[in-house]
Amino acid sequence: MRESLLSPGGAYLARPKGWLYSRWWLLPVLCAVLLVYGWAINQSLARHGGNWSGFAVVGDRFPAPAIHGPGVLILPNSFGYDGQFFLLAAHDPWLRGQAHTYMDVAGYRYQRIMYPWLARLLAFGDPQDLPRALVLVNLFAVAAGACFMGLLCVRRGASPLWALFYGFSSGLIIALLRDLAEPVAMAFLIGGFWLYDARRPWWCALFMACALLSKEICAIALAAMALHALSQGNWRGLLALILAGLPLALWWAYIYYRLGTLPMQGGESNFGVPLAGMLAYARGLFPLSTSSPQNLLGLGFVIVTCLVMVAAVLEFLRGWSAHGLAFFLYAGFFSLMTDKVWVEPWSYGRVLLPLYVLMLAGFAQTRSRWYWLPLCGSLALFIMTLMWQKFI
Repeated sequence: MRESLLSPGGAYLARPKGWLYSRWWLLPVLCAVLLVYGWAINQSLARHGGNWSGFAVVGDRFPAPAIHGPGVLILPNSFGYDGQFFLLAAHDPWLRGQAHTYMDVAGYRYQRIMYPWLARLLAFGDPQDLPRALVLVNLFAVAAGACFMGLLCVRRGASPLWALFYGFSSGLIIALLRDLAEPVAMAFLIGGFWLYDARRPWWCALFMACALLSKEICAIALAAMALHALSQGNWRGLLALILAGLPLALWWAYIYYRLGTLPMQGGESNFGVPLAGMLAYARGLFPLSTSSPQNLLGLGFVIVTCLVMVAAVLEFLRGWSAHGLAFFLYAGFFSLMTDKVWVEPWSYGRVLLPLYVLMLAGFAQTRSRWYWLPLCGSLALFIMTLMWQKFI
C-alpha cells in the first residue's frame, strides 16, 4: 500500500495500471521537452548573434564593465531585466567582491542564490562561461522538473505523460529566455512534493531548502506541508520541514553581515488589494488587436489564471491535503499582485508558475473534469508565447 509522506492513513493509494502508466514514458516526455526547449534556445541564441549573455538582458543603466568584460551584450538606454543580476551574482556568489554594488537592491537579489550557485558550479568557476551556464542550468532544471512531475503523476495513479503539461508551461520558457530563477525553483518544489508523497521527510526537506534558496515564495508550499504534518501528528516529518527553512535563514544572516541590509527589503509594492492589479491590467488590454500579440497573450493569462484560481478553491474544498492547501494559499497570494507585477508576460508569466505547477499536481491526484479547461488553457498559453516570440 502506498502512503503519503506524513499521513499514516495513506492519502494516495491508487496504483498505476496499464502500459500508459509506466515510468518509461518519462523518456519520451524528457526528449520532447528537451527538443522544444533546445530549439527555442537555438532560435534565441541566433537573435543574440551567438552571444549567450543576450539571455541575461543586461542594460546600460546597471553597467558593470569591470565584472562583465567586453564580451557581454549591453542594451543601450535600457534598465535591462532581472537576469542581469543573476549573472552578476554568479560572478560573485559569496559576496566577497563588488558585484553587489552594481545591483538595484542587492540584498533582495542575493537571497535567490541557488541559481547562480548552480551556474557557477556548471561553469567550473570560469567567468567567461557563466552566461552559457545560466541557460544550461535552466534547461536541465526544466527537464528535472518534468521528470519529478512525471514521477509524482505515477505515484498518484496518473500517466507520466501528463508531465508534458509541466514542461510546456509558458512561465518556464519565459524564465529560461531571460535567465530567471523560476525553472530551478519549480524543479526543487515539485521534487519536494514527490518526496513528500514518497515518505522521505529528510530528502523532502533538502529539496525544499534548495527551493527556498531559489525563490523565497516557495515558503508558502513549505508552510502548507508543515501544517499538514502538524495535523497528522507526525512530529518527525514536521521537524524535518521546520529545519528546511534553516539554510535560508542562515543565508539571510550572511547577507545582512556582508551588506548590512535585510534581504526582504524589496518587492513590498508588488502586493495590494485582491485582484485589483489583474483587473486593472485586463482593462488596459482593450481594444484588442491581432497586430498586438502581447495583448492577446496577456488576456489569455488573465482568463486562464482566473480558471486556475477557481480550481484551487475547489481543490481546497474537496479535502485536506498538503498540495491542496498550498494550491489554495498560492491562489490567494497571487490575487494580491499589483500593477507592478501585472505589466507584461515577462513579469507575471513566470511569477505565477507555482500556481500552474500545483494545478497539474492537483489534476494528477483527482483527474477531475474541473481541471480540463485550465490545463488546456495553460498549453494554449505556451503556444501563444512561442508565437509572441515569433518562434512559430
